[in-house]
Amino acid sequence: SVWCDFNLNGEERGLYSLTERIKRGDGRIDIASDDGQGRSFVLKLDDVDGFYSNHLGYGEWKLVYPKAEKVTKEQLNGISNYLDGWYGVMESESPVADDLGVWSYVDMDSLVDFVIVQELMRNTDAFYLSVHVWKDLGGRLHFVPWDLDLSLGQPNYNDNENPEGWLVYRPAWMAWMVEDPLFVERLTERWNELRQDELSDASISARIDRYMLAMGEEVAANFEIWPITHIQFADDTLYEVESHEEEVARIRTFLSVRTAWIDGYIDTY
Repeated sequence: SVWCDFNLNGEERGLYSLTERIKRGDGRIDIASDDGQGRSFVLKLDDVDGFYSNHLGYGEWKLVYPKAEKVTKEQLNGISNYLDGWYGVMESESPVADDLGVWSYVDMDSLVDFVIVQELMRNTDAFYLSVHVWKDLGGRLHFVPWDLDLSLGQPNYNDNENPEGWLVYRPAWMAWMVEDPLFVERLTERWNELRQDELSDASISARIDRYMLAMGEEVAANFEIWPITHIQFADDTLYEVESHEEEVARIRTFLSVRTAWIDGYIDTY
């Protein structure tokens, strides 16, 4: 995603975040085209209009690739059969068995990184909706972060404004995977590894600085078009701020406290 100064038919409309959607493509999810058997696909967890019920949580799995209007019966059966196998081992007596357990269906390192992003941001939708997964020919399920707007202290339910503590909602389909001691061990290793570089406090602060630099003087112009005092804060479910500077300061503080808390509790996930 990139920050953009948006002009519509000659009218300035302020700052926007231009974001690529999650889809198959050489510069996005670079997986092979399906062989007609439903072995290469991209799915997302949504409210309705899915083809496969997420009976271990909320929502339904929906096709991203192949497209719903083009998918064949053979492809749909292949994808459904793979999900049947995944859900079947999660509901079995030994979901994390060495050879035939959940990790024969799911790429553990992908899920580790997914959980780190969601927990760092304290994303209330993390395991609820907007979850994207992909699978390549002969491969396993990989998770893709997406839809992080309800995070970093927003909204004020489910204890989201508290920078300490794990996400409240952890449905069965997620809980039965992340309870594996091997997963927690790898999660701890990966978190500590990232804290030395990409997720160090200095790196996080520098990233925010780069965002601010990219937005530049357009921030002031944006709030002339959209006065911050006119923003509706969704019946008080979103905390109110008096300025963009106050919002940025709150985010910096939230992340500083959150990373320190995760440092101390990551091995208890």
